[in-house]
Amino acid sequence: MTTVLLGTERMTLRLRSGAYIPLPPGEWGLIAKEWGRSLLADNKSENTIRIYMHALRQLGEWASAQTTPQGKSVAAGYAPAEMTASVMRAYMRRCLKDIRG
Repeated sequence: MTTVLLGTERMTLRLRSGAYIPLPPGEWGLIAKEWGRSLLADNKSENTIRIYMHALRQLGEWASAQTTPQGKSVAAGYAPAEMTASVMRAYMRRCLKDIRG
């Protein structure tokens, strides 16, 4: 199911209980939805799925908000296939900074 909020499309994943979990934007949301369906098919608990989807949504939102150099221009965001070890390290530094305050 796709939920529309304030004129922007936001994907969600429907759990067995009928609750909906918001997914990250763009390609990140497509991957999250596929993974979420796989977790449901594997009969994972809803709490486990919520935690996994929350972590992926945080990563996807952060990655989509970054600016990436592409030649002489700058494109918005990292797609999942563009994630490198150095980009993941930058994300982890941001997470640790948030935790430490």
